[in-house]
Amino acid sequence: MEDLLAQIGAQLRPETLGDYFVYLLIILNFVVLTLTPEKNDYANYLILLVLFCCVIDLMRGSNGAIMPIEGFDNYGFGTMLLHIIMGIIPFMAATAVRLRGQRKGRLSIPLAIVAGITGSLYAVFALTAPQIVYSSI
Repeated sequence: MEDLLAQIGAQLRPETLGDYFVYLLIILNFVVLTLTPEKNDYANYLILLVLFCCVIDLMRGSNGAIMPIEGFDNYGFGTMLLHIIMGIIPFMAATAVRLRGQRKGRLSIPLAIVAGITGSLYAVFALTAPQIVYSSI
């Protein structure tokens, strides 16, 4: 069990600038998920989709080293779709949150917008300069 945990820890250790972006996106979207008021299932499902895409992007590894599936290398179509989802869906979740006059959850909308901006920056940098985003720090 310890060997398995050591292997997982070695693979999920942030090594590149892109890994730090993804971990920041995970933290921001998890905070948005916890701050969103009840009965906002659509917004919660959208945020869960972003978290799922972040996990897939982390498990993909550098240039598809961990998950060697066609299209999930640094320049692949699957990777591009993951990055676009991580950039657009938080904005959609911010517009889907309904507050209904509650004080609880007012911070979820600005944080979702910040998460969308962060995801969009990551998507733009990963598509235009992958040699910088995916190089070891």
